[in-house]
Amino acid sequence: MGVNERYFEQNERNVNRFLLCCMGVLTLLGPGLALLRRFHWDGVSLAECAYIFAYTLGMLLLALGLERLARWRGVTKYVLTLGIHLLICYISTKDGMNLNIAYALVPALSCLYYDRRFTLYITEICYAVLIVTIYIRSYTEVMVSYPDLKPIEWFVSFAFWSTVEFMMLAVILYLLVSKIHQTLLTLQKQNAAMLEMQNQLVTGFSNLVESRDKSTGEHVLRTREYVRMIAEELKRQGHYVDELSPETIRKYAMAAPLHDTGKLAVPDAILHKEGSLTEEEYEIIKKHTTEGYRLVTENLSNLGDAELLQAIQHTVLYHHERWDGSGYPEGRRGTDIPLCARIMAAADALDALLSERCYKKSMEVEEAFAVFEEQKGSYFEPCIVDAVLELKKPITDFLHR
Repeated sequence: MGVNERYFEQNERNVNRFLLCCMGVLTLLGPGLALLRRFHWDGVSLAECAYIFAYTLGMLLLALGLERLARWRGVTKYVLTLGIHLLICYISTKDGMNLNIAYALVPALSCLYYDRRFTLYITEICYAVLIVTIYIRSYTEVMVSYPDLKPIEWFVSFAFWSTVEFMMLAVILYLLVSKIHQTLLTLQKQNAAMLEMQNQLVTGFSNLVESRDKSTGEHVLRTREYVRMIAEELKRQGHYVDELSPETIRKYAMAAPLHDTGKLAVPDAILHKEGSLTEEEYEIIKKHTTEGYRLVTENLSNLGDAELLQAIQHTVLYHHERWDGSGYPEGRRGTDIPLCARIMAAADALDALLSERCYKKSMEVEEAFAVFEEQKGSYFEPCIVDAVLELKKPITDFLHR
């Protein structure tokens, strides 16, 4: 599914949620009209109030059911819009209920979907229902207000002017939706172009790291996938639901390949050394976090996305911080460490355990996960460890594909 399709699908879900709230409010209409009868208003009988309540509640439950079924989700907007329009038209047939302006409500609401064809369909259907409503109301109007007219005469007169008004409304709404739809498509193309530019910049930096060390190149590709998997699992388990939107997860995964950018400033003799590092060499290695921060800040400031740049900066600078405060470069602890860096730290350590390096052999999956679990609450945030342990099978499958 393309970017445009995803955007309009998400917008449809948002509008459906709004109309579901509207339908929920309308379930109070029947009880409200029944309450008015206590003040000697008899425009609608108690039986009709019950029918209105049953109708609105039924429509609400039907729409909720359709919204939960992916196969039928596209029908939800028809049930909601037409359900509201039919209710307006039904009430309009009652004596003393002048709701002419409300006839335009549903065609106007249909514009929120930014779908020209849907708006056209809804406007046509609403007009047909309007004409039927006017015909039904003509008998009441002639009986009560215009005894000298025949129902057909009142109907023709009123239907003619309603038709003129509805045609003008239909043209205006169609042109409005067409303009909005085209503008959104243009914006989506511009956003797609910007995302492509961001990908190229990030990929270019990632390729620099890979050209320096092939094992690191493979490492950044694996850790990117681990970051995405861990973030999605955290959200699935109910952690950081507000923070981990699909867009934020995408940015965290995009930032992941750049976490070791600072190793470009580490001498080859240290970077490729077999065996243990001296204390002085380890201090040099530790500087790759601050050096990486400097490099990405100086070279990626034109990304055009402040949130993505911040995710990259935090990932690069803080991915060696530890939950208990024993990490570097600043010794941050707990939630003082940005979430993207806490997730990156887990992904980085997990891949280090499961991969062969010039200074060590790789661990078996079971052994690596056992070591990882031991660091729960010390190196890593407890809920992140829980998410990683839940991903044992997906990660194993990913490594063996």
